[in-house]
Amino acid sequence: MGAWSDERRRTSPAPSATPVPDAHREAWTTLWAAHAADDLPEALAQAHQLERALEAEYGHLYPCSITVVTARAWLTLCRRSDWPGTVELLIVTALRRHSIGARSQADTVRAARNAHAVWRLEVLPVDPQAALGLADPLADMLAILGETALRRDVLTRAGEAFTRRPARQAAG
Repeated sequence: MGAWSDERRRTSPAPSATPVPDAHREAWTTLWAAHAADDLPEALAQAHQLERALEAEYGHLYPCSITVVTARAWLTLCRRSDWPGTVELLIVTALRRHSIGARSQADTVRAARNAHAVWRLEVLPVDPQAALGLADPLADMLAILGETALRRDVLTRAGEAFTRRPARQAAG
């Protein structure tokens, strides 16, 4: 399994939220109702659908679009599968939040640190090739956010993983 416990999933709060526009409030409520009912697949589907609708209407850097991608990232983390995809989503989330100076700097930092933790604890031990593919975007995001120690950790561990690969894999 991994480092993410069921207890953590149940006790983690929903991301802080900027209210979504009135036209989308019902979808936001439905998303969190599905989560409350412990229907994570439905909550994720609702989040993805709402995210697409807001991005189509307002763009991906609109504060409410950022709120919904943050919620989707958190729900995806709770899902505890497709770890490489989770890292990618957390990187996108942290960078979008940072680019608009989203309120709750803590949520931005949390997305960045969660991306690092998932990469280190879930992706690197199980799929070093995927971890290597994610190392540069992760390190770049961590540098942008000033997470120097985590960036150094990614670069060090990625370098170690690369040097441990058999020669024929490294060449191919």
